[in-house]
Amino acid sequence: MKLQLPRITMTTAHAAFSAVDAAIAAGDTELDLSAVSHLDSSLVALVLHAHRGLSKRKLTLRIVNAPTALGRLLAAYGIGSLLDGTLV
Repeated sequence: MKLQLPRITMTTAHAAFSAVDAAIAAGDTELDLSAVSHLDSSLVALVLHAHRGLSKRKLTLRIVNAPTALGRLLAAYGIGSLLDGTLV
């Protein structure tokens, strides 16, 4: 699933979560973040939400085209290792 939102922030998180929930329900395991140019910790919450939702279905999240800032936020929160292998 490609997120079409250029901003994943507190103000756009609801739409992003809805899109991810629909993708999880369809069994889509790839999250393409190439359109995302502005983000805050809402993207971290979204990624964790997708990871949990897919894990419940015994599926593995694969994140492609992740902004560099996402990796930095994951490391800052000390959860980068949780998603090892998912960031491509």
